[in-house]
Amino acid sequence: MTVVSVVDSVDESFVYLTDDDLWPAVRWRILGPDAVLECELVDRERGVPLEYVNLPWLNEAMPIADARAYEVLEPLLRDCGHWVRIDVRGRTDQFHGFVSTRRLDAVDDRSEISRLKATGKLMNIRRLVLKDEMVAGVNAFTLSIWPWGPIYFSQDVVDAVKGAGLTGWTWSIVWSNESGYEAVEQRLFGW
Repeated sequence: MTVVSVVDSVDESFVYLTDDDLWPAVRWRILGPDAVLECELVDRERGVPLEYVNLPWLNEAMPIADARAYEVLEPLLRDCGHWVRIDVRGRTDQFHGFVSTRRLDAVDDRSEISRLKATGKLMNIRRLVLKDEMVAGVNAFTLSIWPWGPIYFSQDVVDAVKGAGLTGWTWSIVWSNESGYEAVEQRLFGW
């Protein structure tokens, strides 16, 4: 089994919130299914056009999907969270943001975790080892020790995105129980 996270990609369109006051709600995943976010799609940067993608980047806390990507991903992620509507200025097509509500206590004791000495709060995960039995069959989740961290996705989600020819998200393997896998260090934003 392989678990991945979504990372920012370059030269592709991305969205940003037009209301900075909403960032905490996105980051802490406290948006209900009836929430509507207003965003702007950035398709040019410094005068250079960016490629339109089905899965534009907002941040690792809320993956964004256009209507086509939503149709592919919604059935796979239905049991792992909910989708909020994203209204994009100047566009009539529909976008959705995925809010993961599945938190797993899946970190194995063999993981290497750095904590702040003063508070004991999580600083980064140098080596992530997950409990097979906790992540088996789960398509999307966050870690209970890092609820504001990235959403992790199963290989089934990666395969669905690739099989449908969707563009946008770049995947980083963060854990695998297959031999030959090297762990990827995960850092908190702002540290």
